[in-house]
Amino acid sequence: MMNIAGYSRAIMGIPRYWHRSRDVHYVRLAMRREILPRFVPGSYVFPFGRIDYADAASFEAQYFAIFVEREYAFVPTSPTPVILDCGGNIGLSALWFKREYPGAKITVFEPGPDLFPILKANLSRHGCTDVNTEQVAVWDKETTLKLNNDAADGGFVSTHTESVGRTVPAIKLADRINGPVDLLKIDIEGAEFVVFKDLVDTGKIKHIRSITGELHAGSNDIDKVAELFQSLHDNGFRTTISYARPVAQLMGKCEATPFPSLCDGRYIALFYAWKEQ
Repeated sequence: MMNIAGYSRAIMGIPRYWHRSRDVHYVRLAMRREILPRFVPGSYVFPFGRIDYADAASFEAQYFAIFVEREYAFVPTSPTPVILDCGGNIGLSALWFKREYPGAKITVFEPGPDLFPILKANLSRHGCTDVNTEQVAVWDKETTLKLNNDAADGGFVSTHTESVGRTVPAIKLADRINGPVDLLKIDIEGAEFVVFKDLVDTGKIKHIRSITGELHAGSNDIDKVAELFQSLHDNGFRTTISYARPVAQLMGKCEATPFPSLCDGRYIALFYAWKEQ
C-alpha cells in the first residue's frame, strides 16, 4: 500500500532538508525516512559504496550527525590514533573514522544482536579489515545485561534479571584501556554514568585524551550529570555540550517541570571532553 501521506511530507520537506544540510544524500535519506516504515532493514548506495541499515529513521539521523555535522571529528596527535567506539550501531561511525583517519587503530563495541551483523557486513564491504569489532556491551564489570533492544538504536541496558529484553555479554571497559586512548566515542544509551564512574575509580580515565558522546539523562540519571562533569574536571578535562534536547522515550517516569514549554525534563545531550595539550 502506497504511503501517500509520507510521499507528500517527503516532497514538501525537500527545501527544509536541503537548507539543513546542503547534502543531496541527506535529502534523499530524509525523504526515505518519511516514506518507509520503521524498523525495516534496507540499504543505500553512496559514491563510496553501499551501506546496509536496520531502520531508515535511525540511519538518516546517524548520517546527518556523523557525515554532515561531523560530530566525531577531532585533531589526532599522531597518524595512528587509538579510537574506542562504544556503541557502534551499524558501523557508520567506525567507517567514518577509518575514512577520515586511515591509520587509526579502532575497536568497536556493539551488543545489539540485530545491529552487530550489519556492522560487520558494512565494515567488511568497505575493506575495514583492521577494525576490531566485539559483540559486547561496555560496563563496569564482566557480566551479562538485559538489552531492551529496538533493532535500530541499540536499546537500553539493565542489570535487572526480570527486565524484558535479550541477554548480552558485557565487558569491563577499564580492563581494555592499558595505554593512551586518543578518542573515546561513547553512545551507550544510559550506561555511560556507570562506565565513567568505573573509569575514574580505576584510574583509567588518565589514559584518555578526548571524549565525545551522548548523555542519556533519564529520570534516574539527571542528578548524575553534574557528578560526571565534576569528575571529568577533577581529572584534567575541559568539557562542553554541543546540544541538548528533551526525549520522552528515555527510561524512567516523566520528569515533570514547572515550564509549560518543557513538559518532560529527561534529555539527551551531545558532550565533548578534552585535555589541553
